[in-house]
Amino acid sequence: TAILRGYWGLLTDLRFIAPAGTIALYMGALFAMFSVSPRILIDGLGFSPIQVGMFFATTVLGVFASGMAAPRVALKLGHARATIIGLCIAALGGLVLLLAHWVDHSIWTYFVPVMIFLTGFGMVSPLVTATALQPFGDRAGLASALLGFLQMAGAAIGVVLTASIASPTLAIGIVQAALTMLGLILYVAGLRAVPARQEAA
Repeated sequence: TAILRGYWGLLTDLRFIAPAGTIALYMGALFAMFSVSPRILIDGLGFSPIQVGMFFATTVLGVFASGMAAPRVALKLGHARATIIGLCIAALGGLVLLLAHWVDHSIWTYFVPVMIFLTGFGMVSPLVTATALQPFGDRAGLASALLGFLQMAGAAIGVVLTASIASPTLAIGIVQAALTMLGLILYVAGLRAVPARQEAA
């Protein structure tokens, strides 16, 4: 049908699938953090449910702040460069979180890398979403729906991967570092491939 052809066209278009795949991977890293945080904070660090809620409330402020700053950074540095900076910040948070598994666990060894990741994620989310949807104004509904599906699929994959590793600190470190690095590679690869295709055309 026309709808299926429309979805297939988006899935095979690097202008869409590279940024959409990137935000799907980063959404997987985000939901991996959501799923494992209660185990780390309550079981590992002895937090109460109210303290866990306060933890998430604090981290959300970082996402809002970086999300609000993202358009200004993009205007100053350029959309692609600002996006890559955000991707790198989030990937750094993932790598620091992985390394933190091998040090003495405290709230700071979890909170600091999580905030680094979320600061990058807050920048990445609006910029990559705009990158994925901007070329497809004539198919805005299809593109938006497919992007939402890919994000939720990425979230599900992140949760499943995290649940498959027994140690919660090792699980979130591995999953977040791997997914953010893959997302960064995918975005940069798509960025390089799209101009190459346009020149060849």
